[in-house]
Amino acid sequence: MCSLTISQVLKEQLDDLGNQGEKVLIQLKRRAFDASALNMGLLDAPDTNLRNPFPPDLRTAGVRKVTIMRHRVYFTGRHVDCNYFAFYVKAFKKGDEPARDDNNPRFQNRIRKALESPPIELSQEST
Repeated sequence: MCSLTISQVLKEQLDDLGNQGEKVLIQLKRRAFDASALNMGLLDAPDTNLRNPFPPDLRTAGVRKVTIMRHRVYFTGRHVDCNYFAFYVKAFKKGDEPARDDNNPRFQNRIRKALESPPIELSQEST
């Protein structure tokens, strides 16, 4: 079982999402806690890796994203370290148009800033 730490920014964002935020957090915990140092979990899937148009500094920092309930959650960590740090959620845009902000420098700066947010440890009993 790997551990999950979230940032203060992410906690506030999930609180703002209300019931949906709780469901996102439950799913995120399950995905982190299902991994172990020897076994990859869902957060280690290749499709979580950032691709272009994200800048190299974010990809080099190990930032990845996963979609949970139509929300994009950004995190770092790998199963071999047995620790994940989730730090930002991009709520799904309302309407029919998909969000197209991955190549927006202002959005990328928000991700950089959230990455520096103080961590909050989550226990496995709180799933």
